[in-house]
Amino acid sequence: MFARLQELIGAINRMNSKTVFEKEQSISDAIAERDVVGKRRDFFAGIADAATTRQDRYSKSEVRFVATVSVGKLQTEVDQLAKRYRELDTRLHLGDSEEPESRGSTPTSYIVGSVRSQSHGVSSIVTTTC
Repeated sequence: MFARLQELIGAINRMNSKTVFEKEQSISDAIAERDVVGKRRDFFAGIADAATTRQDRYSKSEVRFVATVSVGKLQTEVDQLAKRYRELDTRLHLGDSEEPESRGSTPTSYIVGSVRSQSHGVSSIVTTTC
């Protein structure tokens, strides 16, 4: 069972590295970009969340917490990264390298396999062109 899974993942990864997604970017490159964008989004969201954490003080002699980062700017960055992540993820799952709005009525690519490892955060998508 695990040997077959390894064969499938290997085949998916080989296909993803050969399949053009956008210009000179392969599907593997797009998956890597999407995963890094997601990690950056989570990183900045964590900083923004920590900066907005409210600490109740019971007296004026207790330590006062002051945000040293612009939460608004961080949230704007988080929103832009979230948008980019959704765009890449949607296009990857559609199996189509074109922008969703510009696709014709008949898709040219179809996803024939997808494997996601939760423990390693690795995604693989195989498409075939018709």
